[in-house]
Amino acid sequence: TLGMTPDFMEDSLDYLQLAVTNALYDTEAEWLFKDEYKNSATEMELGFKSKKGFRKLIIDRFFTDEDGVNWIVDYKLSAPASGDNIGSFLEKQAEAYREIMMLYKKAARGLFDGDTRAALYFPIIKTLYKY
Repeated sequence: TLGMTPDFMEDSLDYLQLAVTNALYDTEAEWLFKDEYKNSATEMELGFKSKKGFRKLIIDRFFTDEDGVNWIVDYKLSAPASGDNIGSFLEKQAEAYREIMMLYKKAARGLFDGDTRAALYFPIIKTLYKY
């Protein structure tokens, strides 16, 4: 149990179940999960050489859509606290993950032709934040 109480484990499982259910039934985001896209991959590993040396990056979701746009999507299970503004929550999250998302884009541009876009998907609040 890794030191977790049964109540905490049950709450965590409920939270994960909500995330999965929301993702499955989120009609605004169903295009993210199509597997017929070109270059469709989950947990995609990319090697990347930076000033700090070689790095291995793992992208949650990658695909090239029907318009030739490469998409990098990172799934996030966080959600705003009760009463918090969703817009400011999304801006804070976008800023927190901006550096890694731009690194993902840079690595993908070296391997795939065309425009590359990045987004964070929050299934708990059924929201896609596009950079």
